[in-house]
Amino acid sequence: MTVTRFFAVIGNFVFHEFQRDTHNCCLIKTVLLVCYRSLRFSVFNGMPITQVCQSKYYYTLEVDTHPPFFYTAAIKTESLSMSSQDHHLPGLNPMIVRQCAFLIFLCLFLVKGIAMADASIDFFRMLPPEIDGWKRSGPPEIYDRKTLFKYIDGGAELYISYCFEKLTAFRYVRGNDEEIKVDLFDMGNSYNAYGVFSHGRESVSTEVGQGSEYSSGLLTFWKDRFYVSLLGYPESSEKHQVILKLGSAISRLIPRDGPEPAILSYLSSEGLIAESIRYVHHYIWLNTHYFISNDNVLLIDSQTEAVLAKYNSEGGKYVLILLKYSSPQQAQAAEASFLKQYLSAASSGIMRIKNGRFAGIRRSGTCLAVVLDAAGKKTVEDVLARTIKKLQ
Repeated sequence: MTVTRFFAVIGNFVFHEFQRDTHNCCLIKTVLLVCYRSLRFSVFNGMPITQVCQSKYYYTLEVDTHPPFFYTAAIKTESLSMSSQDHHLPGLNPMIVRQCAFLIFLCLFLVKGIAMADASIDFFRMLPPEIDGWKRSGPPEIYDRKTLFKYIDGGAELYISYCFEKLTAFRYVRGNDEEIKVDLFDMGNSYNAYGVFSHGRESVSTEVGQGSEYSSGLLTFWKDRFYVSLLGYPESSEKHQVILKLGSAISRLIPRDGPEPAILSYLSSEGLIAESIRYVHHYIWLNTHYFISNDNVLLIDSQTEAVLAKYNSEGGKYVLILLKYSSPQQAQAAEASFLKQYLSAASSGIMRIKNGRFAGIRRSGTCLAVVLDAAGKKTVEDVLARTIKKLQ
């Protein structure tokens, strides 16, 4: 039975059994709605979420998901009294509460089971044993955060900074000396998978997965919480086709797309160079795309979301950085740090920097907008104003 069908059956039961009892029916519908939304949209993308739904009688249900697959649920009211005189719970039958609780935990067990099944996709066994004469070679090698350095000496830090969870690595071979290396990185959620993919890309394509790039025998792509790399070197036209077939087969095994980081929605599309977008959690990786300082002047930590993008304008290219912090206080501290160490002479948050171009910063709630390398002060003012308006 599909997820949609399951909830349709339960929904019909609620309608027929409780259509005369509007108060209790409203409560159960609230429970079903939140469980359904959690199952369909929240757990599948691997992101920690809190679903809250409230009826006109102040019944509220929260479903929290915290990787790895830890779920809690509670029905909250201002007063959880079972008295029919309680104005917050008019005529609430304790039996209905128990039925709601049963539905909640039934749904949560389904969520957990599906999520755990999703987490254990056995790519090695599910992929075809042979593609166009290339045979799968095994067994696969498995690496976690502690052992990834053994496989990627000197490059593991990038993946770990994006909350990497597991790598499955294996090969397809032909003859004695030809191979295609397959690396499947489970990054925990789609935001991190997108971030790793965005780190090194130079072009934009959707030929495989949700975003892909092919160059000189290397195919990389991301889909949901997975970042995938397939390398066949030296490159040949025949090997290129096999790599694309293999990449498409892997993509089909990942059952759903995952959302891009929400912060990307605040980027203006006007003049945007799409392939320049970078999503990071660490100031070191930000510096690899635009050097700001040897110090962490923007106070970026593992909970900070940062996106860098380059734009074309009449005066030439400029850089926009958006940052989202976990609290307004952190955003304020980061703004003060950047002004002190990078724009120390700026009276209005905008100034000409050493290379003769302009930079500026503006804050809105938990977010910062930073413009760098702009041709003129007016460009900085306009971009900051436009960006802050989108953030508000």
